[in-house]
Amino acid sequence: MTTFAAALLAAWERRTPGAKPYASEAVAAVLLDRAGVTVEDVEMGRVIVGVGDDGDLHDAVAWIGQRIWPDHYIDATDVPNTPQRDRERAVVHADIGDVVGPQAWQQAVGEAGYGLIVVVTHPDAVHAAIGSWTTKSVTLDRVDAEGVIASVVQLVTGTRPTLTSSLKDVTVADIRTALGPRDHCNSAVAKMTILRDLRASAYEKLMAKRRQEIADAKGRDTTKEFLDGLLDGEPKHERDTPLSKLSGFGPAKAWGLEVAADLIAYRQGELAWADCDRGVLLSGPPGVGKTRFARALAAEAGVKFFPSSFSSLCGASSSGYQVEKGLKKLFDEARKHAPCIVFLDEMDSVPGRDFKPDHNSSYFNAVNNAFLECLDGAEPRDGIVVIAATNFPERVDAALRRPGRLDREIAIPLPGIDDLAGIIRHHIGWQVPPELDGQVMLAARACRGMSPADVEQVCRDARRRARRDFGRAAALPGDIVWVVRERSGERDAAGERLVTVHEAGHAIVALAVGMHLDYVDADRQHTALRKAANPTAAVMEREMVMTLAGRAAEQVIIGEVTTGSVSDLKAATASAVAYHAVYGFGRETGLLSLDVQALDGWGPLHQGVRALVDRCYARALALVHHHRDNVERVAAALVQDRYLDGAEVRALVRHPLLKLVRPQVDEPEAYPDWATSDPRVGSRWGKTQANTA
Repeated sequence: MTTFAAALLAAWERRTPGAKPYASEAVAAVLLDRAGVTVEDVEMGRVIVGVGDDGDLHDAVAWIGQRIWPDHYIDATDVPNTPQRDRERAVVHADIGDVVGPQAWQQAVGEAGYGLIVVVTHPDAVHAAIGSWTTKSVTLDRVDAEGVIASVVQLVTGTRPTLTSSLKDVTVADIRTALGPRDHCNSAVAKMTILRDLRASAYEKLMAKRRQEIADAKGRDTTKEFLDGLLDGEPKHERDTPLSKLSGFGPAKAWGLEVAADLIAYRQGELAWADCDRGVLLSGPPGVGKTRFARALAAEAGVKFFPSSFSSLCGASSSGYQVEKGLKKLFDEARKHAPCIVFLDEMDSVPGRDFKPDHNSSYFNAVNNAFLECLDGAEPRDGIVVIAATNFPERVDAALRRPGRLDREIAIPLPGIDDLAGIIRHHIGWQVPPELDGQVMLAARACRGMSPADVEQVCRDARRRARRDFGRAAALPGDIVWVVRERSGERDAAGERLVTVHEAGHAIVALAVGMHLDYVDADRQHTALRKAANPTAAVMEREMVMTLAGRAAEQVIIGEVTTGSVSDLKAATASAVAYHAVYGFGRETGLLSLDVQALDGWGPLHQGVRALVDRCYARALALVHHHRDNVERVAAALVQDRYLDGAEVRALVRHPLLKLVRPQVDEPEAYPDWATSDPRVGSRWGKTQANTA
């Protein structure tokens, strides 16, 4: 008879050699084994599994079934739509709601050729007629029962922990948040107890804080504050947070802190207005926090904030005079409260005069002229810093960006991992202790690529989940990870294997040829590298080898190349064309630099490009062959973590990459010894060639 723990490990080994199971799956495996249920019981019979009121445990049983029987584990509701040939091999998963009556139960059982597993709250709640069909009925232990968590940790990490304190009331959610295959067994257990204790005390602490806030508010009219918060879409504490306390905003934050210091000095008479920046044009994708930045800058400087937008200035009128009137009123009010911040959103809604004229041009020109008059007209605007925001800076009139008006343009990028961690701490709703720093970073990695507005929404959803599913007033970092993963949906195992191997190939070959690796992101199918600004011929060739390494990894490890690598092939081909026809590096084409668009069909170029791409691909194949173990190891880590930075990739490989590969942008003096130890790589990639290139 096969235990679920053994079957789970075997399933992961088939999918990704060396990988360990997820914590939730391990919990289900350990509890099913303790209940005496075997894999054969499910495959050949009809098993009822009681999980109590734990919704996470209910999900875990479903997940382990999908892992062990990935090709023929189906939901009872999908049975009617499943082809007959697949039904004959099926293991059907059903909830009690799917089989509330004998007929539905009999249909599900009859369609399943192998077996059926029904997950219920309590087995004794099963209809009597349904119960007569079962071959086994069990109730799973609580996850905090003696020995369960130790076995789960051992299954995930490979090492049994030393238990020094009680694990009573630890939940599946705590285990899932605290435990990963790369965690030390004892530290994972310690984090579980921290999460349990936080959950127990968070609600009472939050209620005490609310009671104090109510007591402090007595005798004060808080209606306006409440309505302001509703209208602005953010709580009062969000609106008053100074810029120095917020994360993200890229280079705009450094500029903003300098401007805040200047405004304070100007207000105190220590700095002339002529020495202060007058304004900025903020650009960036929606949701990066342009409005929040402007509000936080005003809070940092302790000055009044005047928010507006061109749509609000227009009101219900389509007249340019209405906008001109609104702008004049806005700046007149700002002059009364200088120093202050004026924020104007939607700058791109008024195209500049560089755009193609049309029947609206006279209206837009009038609006631009009115704004220019406010920025740099007869009436001074001493003490008024103007922050204009746009998603499309190229549409803003060039005259507005001159010095003395909007002095500079700053793009706010999407936040990086460290900034995301700070944003999560700000929005999660409570002071996260240092013990959970690692979990916050995991949540930040899960949110990579999101805007601050996206992260705020995720944190809101996480708090809702904490209240709804666990009765917690506060969300934990693990709730955020869960929300993000739920949004991404179920991953296809074969497709995930292809993506992780492809990106791991890029990463390992990049290190092998001496390039600087920033990170690898499996979810976004991207490997970030720093490339030389003015590469030599040798550096260009190495970059082409790295570009083709994902395709090479597919061929060597997967066994066949997919169409997904076409973008890499296009990029390598474009580099090879530039190598020959633009930079004059090719022997076949000679020393020249031509218009690439005019070279279609030129024989020497085609021959040279083909030979160079073939040569670089052969080197990529050789490096992937030689470092296959490293590629596999990084791919397995990407399956688990989805994102690895350069230091983590270097730490994963067996060869001493971290010591031998120097992370620099310019061409390295030499390749690491291990990169040239395989004769298939070729002597050109050794120290002599690199030093003389």
